[in-house]
Amino acid sequence: MPKPDKAPPDALVRLDDTIFNVMKAVSYVSAVCLLVITVLSTFDVAGTKIFKHGITNATDIVTYLNIPVVFLSTAFVQLERGHTHIDLIYTHFPKGVQKLIHTVGNLLGLAVSIFIGYRAILLTTQKLASVEKSSSAASAFIVWPFAALIALGFFLLACAFLWSLIREFVLPPRTFFYPEPENAPQMEQMPEEKGDKEL
Repeated sequence: MPKPDKAPPDALVRLDDTIFNVMKAVSYVSAVCLLVITVLSTFDVAGTKIFKHGITNATDIVTYLNIPVVFLSTAFVQLERGHTHIDLIYTHFPKGVQKLIHTVGNLLGLAVSIFIGYRAILLTTQKLASVEKSSSAASAFIVWPFAALIALGFFLLACAFLWSLIREFVLPPRTFFYPEPENAPQMEQMPEEKGDKEL
């Protein structure tokens, strides 16, 4: 892909950095929840096998912690264009067709994310009003905060789709103004550079 004729405005780059860093910070919460799931599951199984007594509500906690693991990381994945393409077909399309595919995909993703986020808000208010709990056990916990996390995740995803749509037209890919480090391995270029020096 050729480089743009001129560098993007500094204000747009700073805004892109801000959005990118916010989504990245939120994804760290997802990673922490995944770590908690791993540790909790390990100690629950160990306690059950060794001491014949697992951690109370461990299954319910692990189940509901999967919500932030999934929904608080998708916005960052979208900004990083971590979704998959069928490269065998996609790469053969002209640049204009590729841009059209990105645009339509971002618009559809934006609409779907807003709709599901709105429905998740309704679900949150319903669970909040009924004080729904994870189970009928005495030690069960309320579940409306996890429904709220679903809504938050989809609205963040909607913001990511919207910004991806804007970036498609006003900003080049981040690799243009954040190139790879100079000390990054470049195995294919080393023989060529050595040959140039010998000439």
